[in-house]
Amino acid sequence: EAPPRLSAEAILVSKTLSALDERLRETAAAGLTLDLLCAEPDGFVSADPSLAERLPRGVRAHRLPGGEAPEWAEANAEGSPAGGALGGAWRGMMRRFRRAALGGKSGWIRAAAKRAREPLAAKRPQLLYSRSHPPASHLAALRVARQTGLPWVAHFSDPWSGHLYYRNPAVRLALRHWEKKIFREATRLVFVSEALRDAMLARESDAARAKAAVIPHH
Repeated sequence: EAPPRLSAEAILVSKTLSALDERLRETAAAGLTLDLLCAEPDGFVSADPSLAERLPRGVRAHRLPGGEAPEWAEANAEGSPAGGALGGAWRGMMRRFRRAALGGKSGWIRAAAKRAREPLAAKRPQLLYSRSHPPASHLAALRVARQTGLPWVAHFSDPWSGHLYYRNPAVRLALRHWEKKIFREATRLVFVSEALRDAMLARESDAARAKAAVIPHH
């Protein structure tokens, strides 16, 4: 999520980049850039095109279609898929829960990880940084981190498996599965408050808690 989208996370990204504007200008003058992989505006989230023009110098935005539906549209889907054999019904149900848990962004995750090869081929970055919401950004970063071995910082602005959006137990279980992978494989974890950190890491290992930091919203 990033400008010109007007989602809460995109606005936070805009504020973060504005706070780093002077530093980004210095790094741009030295030939360094920040490659921002984000979703294009779509029919589900309002947009303000003027915000994209205000991205600091040194930020290169790579935009991909945002997905099939917003997080909440399918997050509480209930009932069984139309079925044939039990095995087919089970696979269909799991696809439905996966789509619900990721807000229709499974395709975006694959496309984002693939698109990341372009800036990586031009110049190897020093750091990989991902933000949520939405959770899809961390899963795309997980793929890139595995492929490249880059140090990876995963930033959490909101609860994930414990979010109020997700009332379906199976969806929560799927999110919890991915959440644990990110806690285990990210180099550092950033949370916007001590309460959020403690809630999300309550069932995690000492190793996961040791790499957590708290950086409040601007």
